[in-house]
Amino acid sequence: GHVVETCATMSWMELTQYLLELTGEPRYADAIERLLFNHVFASQTVDGDCYRYHTPPNGFKPDDYFHGPDCCTGSGHRIVAMLPRFIYGQGREGIYVNQFVPSTAEFKLNDGKRAVIKQETGYPETETVLLRIEPEAGEAPFTLHIRIPAWCENPTAMVNMAEVAGVRPGAYLSLPIGRQGGSTVKVTLPMTPRWTEHDHWEDGAAPLALVRGPVVYALDTVWWKDPAVPAPYDAGREAGLARRKPPVRAVAAAAGALGPFFETEVRLVSGQQAQARFVPFSNIGRWYRDGEPKPERGSKAFSYAVWLQDSASPAFARAAEEQRRLRDLTKDSVDFVLIGDGKSERDHKLQGTGNSGPFNGRAYRHAGGGGWFSYELKVPTERPAQLVVTYWGGEQDRRVFDVLANDRLLATQTLLRNKPGEFFEARHPIPFDLVQGKTDALGQKLDRITVKFRAHPGSTAGGVFGLRVVGEAKP
Repeated sequence: GHVVETCATMSWMELTQYLLELTGEPRYADAIERLLFNHVFASQTVDGDCYRYHTPPNGFKPDDYFHGPDCCTGSGHRIVAMLPRFIYGQGREGIYVNQFVPSTAEFKLNDGKRAVIKQETGYPETETVLLRIEPEAGEAPFTLHIRIPAWCENPTAMVNMAEVAGVRPGAYLSLPIGRQGGSTVKVTLPMTPRWTEHDHWEDGAAPLALVRGPVVYALDTVWWKDPAVPAPYDAGREAGLARRKPPVRAVAAAAGALGPFFETEVRLVSGQQAQARFVPFSNIGRWYRDGEPKPERGSKAFSYAVWLQDSASPAFARAAEEQRRLRDLTKDSVDFVLIGDGKSERDHKLQGTGNSGPFNGRAYRHAGGGGWFSYELKVPTERPAQLVVTYWGGEQDRRVFDVLANDRLLATQTLLRNKPGEFFEARHPIPFDLVQGKTDALGQKLDRITVKFRAHPGSTAGGVFGLRVVGEAKP
């Protein structure tokens, strides 16, 4: 859906940093860490040339990456410029290490002397962080406060090879740095992959996400490797875990990607089983495969999913039934539009003032304020056909609009609680004389019509959830 706007990520990180500075509570640094190693770079293309407007946990790509310039393309660059500010802090109580990033920082202490801190780490790929503290000669002792993340169950720390006691998750580890010269601190934060349940789910068994330390994972079809099973079009709806909380196997990460990667077995709504690769969410900005042509920038060429259902759940069964329904519909269709899909809508020459969005697991398009939108669809030239339009039957506000083919009125449609709680179809015969026996300037048969949805004054056209042409059976 249209959630996790890049502007909101930037503003939330900035607000959380202020709360950290005001309160000194490490939970705010934990929250920044989760965004830093997930959404900040997931919102950016792998080539760094644009940012998504929204980066939902389950979605498509490259759709929504390339747009603007607008607020979110600006906010993405601003986040990256802000990152150094999140790593360290300094106050009356000493120096704070809030984030674990390879870096070097110089601090001016209360006595006017300087101290340099160097971080050497492969975090969050690796579990260890090495801090080298180099105080200026003769400086007064100070305290180094190192954040220990709340997610880590068994953290350890060593100072100059000596074990430190009292290392607690969800707190700062406070270490006195004396006059004896440089110190080396080694912090180890063990990470194991685990499945976590969605904690705001009300419709049956909650979906699951794979996490390791602060890193959230996604099934990403860019890295689909099973040669015997085609990748699902919509990973979040068409793939389910073969069993609840299945074991995972570590595999090598792709070159240039954050790792490690994991594999586990999934079941598709088609009934096939496959080994699926889960990658850190920050990698979803890779929207093409090396060695293959890049897809159209507005297309839904690949999909990814943080949240996956257990394949035995009712939600997965409903998704399987929906796929069968769509397969049957498209099999019998002369032409159809995938509403909300950038490539399909462009291929059908979308025009007008409408916009699209998600609802009840499907995408819609509508046009408010007396607006309109249209598509070009193929029709048979040897027999009559029907236009089949799918609507939501639970509209609570009256919507009145005309459905036209080549500007000829097919029907005036009213949406107002037509079939509460379910989708329904309206069928309109397409006048055969629009194409019968007609040719273009080159003598080619005319086999396309323009279907327009035009709102009545002050009303809304749509939402249209499905649009297809079916041929009438031959007598």
